[in-house]
Amino acid sequence: MSTSEVISCALVIYVEPLLCCAGFILNLTCIVVFLTVWSHGYFRKTSLLLYLIALSACNAIQLILSIFVLVLPGAEQFIDEEIFYYESQMLRNMNAITVRYGYPLLMASNYASIWILSLICAQRYQSVCNPWNVCVMYKNSVFILSC
Repeated sequence: MSTSEVISCALVIYVEPLLCCAGFILNLTCIVVFLTVWSHGYFRKTSLLLYLIALSACNAIQLILSIFVLVLPGAEQFIDEEIFYYESQMLRNMNAITVRYGYPLLMASNYASIWILSLICAQRYQSVCNPWNVCVMYKNSVFILSC
């Protein structure tokens, strides 16, 4: 194997799964922190925490699905079929199934996180440009919801 193949093999086999697992754990930590802060009275009045919880959940789903959609099919090219023929065939069959069902879910999670970021940006823009109207809107929405 050449140097570039060794580097790409190390990235696919070792670095990408490590990053995905670390990111998944950190996103779960963010969800736990946001849910803990949600019980505080001040933060219950804002929808930003709900957006951040949804964004962390979408990112966690993306990271788990990327292992099955990106890492395992990438690792398939580095398995020697002459030595590990049966394992190679099993991985190829599993990749055919996981990519077929996982890729649309990965893309849906990606699009959902983009839309959630758009909502966060719109809410922050509205809060910065019209801070007094936002307070009135929150009071009116609480009033409508309480009726």
